Amino acid sequence: MTTLHLYGPGALDQLDPVCAPRSPIDRIARLFTRQLFTYPARTDLRDWQTVAPAGDLAVEVPSIYNAGLGASGTSHVVRLRPEARWECGRPVTAGDVVRGFKRLGNPLYRSPLLSCFTDTLRGMAEFCADYARAFADVEPDARALADYQNSHDIAGLLVLDDHTLVFEVRRPTLDFANILALPCAAPAPVEYDRFRPGSVELARNLRSTGPYRIERFEPGRELVLVRNTEWHADSDPIREQRVDVIQVRREQVGAAEVAHRIRTGRADLAWGPRIDDPAAPVEHGLGYALDPYLIFNTRAGELGKVAVRRAVSHTIDKSSIARSVAPARAGTLIRVADSAVPPNNDGHQDLEPAPAADLPEGLTLTVIHADTEQDRTVAQCCVRDLARAGITVRTREFTAAEYPDRLAEPDGWDIALASWTPAWLHGNARVFIQSLFESGSLANFGGYRDPEVDALIEMARSTTEPEAAAAAWRKAERVALADAAIVPLLFQVPVSGELSGHRVRDAALLPALGYTIDLASVGLDPEVSGLRASAQPQVSALRASAQPQVSALRASAHRRSGEIMTRSDTAPIVRTLPAPTNYLCGLTWDGARLWHSDQDAQRIYAMDPVSGALTHTLTCDRVRADLAFDGKELLQVGGYPKRLLRIDPESGAVAGEKQVRPPSGRLTGVEFGPEGLWLVLRGPTVIQLRDYETMRVQREFPTGGESPSGLTYVDGMVVHGDFDEALLRVVDAQTGALLGSFHVPGRPTGLTWDGEHLWYCDFPARSLRAIDLAAALGRT
Repeated sequence: MTTLHLYGPGALDQLDPVCAPRSPIDRIARLFTRQLFTYPARTDLRDWQTVAPAGDLAVEVPSIYNAGLGASGTSHVVRLRPEARWECGRPVTAGDVVRGFKRLGNPLYRSPLLSCFTDTLRGMAEFCADYARAFADVEPDARALADYQNSHDIAGLLVLDDHTLVFEVRRPTLDFANILALPCAAPAPVEYDRFRPGSVELARNLRSTGPYRIERFEPGRELVLVRNTEWHADSDPIREQRVDVIQVRREQVGAAEVAHRIRTGRADLAWGPRIDDPAAPVEHGLGYALDPYLIFNTRAGELGKVAVRRAVSHTIDKSSIARSVAPARAGTLIRVADSAVPPNNDGHQDLEPAPAADLPEGLTLTVIHADTEQDRTVAQCCVRDLARAGITVRTREFTAAEYPDRLAEPDGWDIALASWTPAWLHGNARVFIQSLFESGSLANFGGYRDPEVDALIEMARSTTEPEAAAAAWRKAERVALADAAIVPLLFQVPVSGELSGHRVRDAALLPALGYTIDLASVGLDPEVSGLRASAQPQVSALRASAQPQVSALRASAHRRSGEIMTRSDTAPIVRTLPAPTNYLCGLTWDGARLWHSDQDAQRIYAMDPVSGALTHTLTCDRVRADLAFDGKELLQVGGYPKRLLRIDPESGAVAGEKQVRPPSGRLTGVEFGPEGLWLVLRGPTVIQLRDYETMRVQREFPTGGESPSGLTYVDGMVVHGDFDEALLRVVDAQTGALLGSFHVPGRPTGLTWDGEHLWYCDFPARSLRAIDLAAALGRT
């Protein structure tokens, strides 16, 4: 019997689908709940089907081509798969779908994304409002809730027969299939009428339509799922049933302990915040999350005033927060946020901060946050900044399970820390702007209200012109951020796989669930034994402690025998930063900052090596290739034919030029070393050491490859990139002997050494990546 083990500090309290989204529970709910549509997992995130909803319980997504979408675009006919079953063997019917939608409107637990349904489905807003009024003065029990639902209808949700429904929307809605794919939009069997939504009793009596059913649930401690024998692969084109048991164990431990257990074979996957695996880079151009941001409670007090919110927002050092968060997210791109809609999401725009204002004297604020490691780190940074500005700060920390409910309360806090991940990844401005800023939205936790913003949101939703909609969404965002409704702090997006154990196979990622591994398609290697015994970590530790000595001896032996250290696998990535633009050329280090040049942008950027925040920008319209720093000036390969431009790092002024004779376009890499200036040239590929004053060649070695790209000097070694072969070569600076080579993710261009890590520009990923060079050469 094969068991997939998840372990970590993630919340394990609320399994009812109506409470979704609720990370990481949405991830496990995919195993026992199904929606009309959902997203297939793909190993290649560049595949457009990764973000396109597909039929799940429904046979297909309605369109004009399958007669499922009416000519007006407001009528969606959905046909259910007749072979889909509940775990008891009863078919899933249209009535179950209707019951699931009615449960969404219950007044006890409502999804933060409920506004997506009330805004689109005809009659849903009225149903929810009437439902809430009916129990405004009483605490309903399960029978009262069921009686209300069974005696009231949603006007735009019609049942034609047991397997056919019609959804009538208020206006043509291109993202309606994405809305119906939300985890909260799950059918409900009649048995749910016996339980209050969100209750532990319901969680222990959930009925599965997916490949697994709940065997045991101990809130806050353990969840065990076993195979649902009534599920069959021919009824579900999305999920698989590849393991026998899935066990989730929750313990309040840190990410380091979780990662250690995974690496030593005592767990397969993390339960809780995603743990990156930088050794498994993933290429995609999908959307970032707004993670994290600050919410101001605008309902009363000083933060009800726009000027005060602006003043408080200007006390926060976002770059410092990025530097604090980055070490734990080696496989994630992190950018300082200046807008609510992150990059690569529909409607993203770069914005300037709202004008600063004066802080009132004697301001006291209560800051709340969850007990996750990232939230603690960010909260500490924010509290420090607020205190430095003279604000008295009280903090309150809640468990990850408690925090969503505490955040929804209208009082008892002034500033809250949150994150917002796109529920779908194309045509998704609604996900951010409507959810975070519309009056009455359940995700508008701070109670922000502005008639102009509401009118702009309605304009964006109502127009059929994409450009007009985009303009309205962007203006709504500008108005809300000018009012300092929230403070965007960071944008984050994983660019690596999720850390997984040695047994895990076919680990496809789901962008709609935070780029985590899809539990509904993952498998375990039958040739690898199960979880290791408790003594195994000690054995692993002994092996690990001996490994540096073994590697050093092996490297020494290779040097003695003249053999070459060559790795066929990719080098270990220890940090990844997003490049500010798209055409990555040069890279160098000035002792404190990375400098990166971009040919298309005609810019040279100074970047913080931890957070990736831009600290300085220079204009240079002659960027062609690599970049170097001589201690005072930048040296940019530029012009036609290529030459070396001496650039003032403060003003960007060109102080002079150095010709590289004979003049040509061969020069692709440049860096200073103790003996002079190192160059790499192509056609033929050679490495040269030149005297910087006279530019005379002092030393020249032939080297491999036909597409050299970027060069740097590291402690008696010269390292250069090979763009076409996606590898780096390391040669002895005195003899030119090849000391080793190793592959890197992507395609390298500029290179530099910061004294600890080797950095390179990954051209297709638009990223700067840091490598542990010793590990890459097998010398650790």
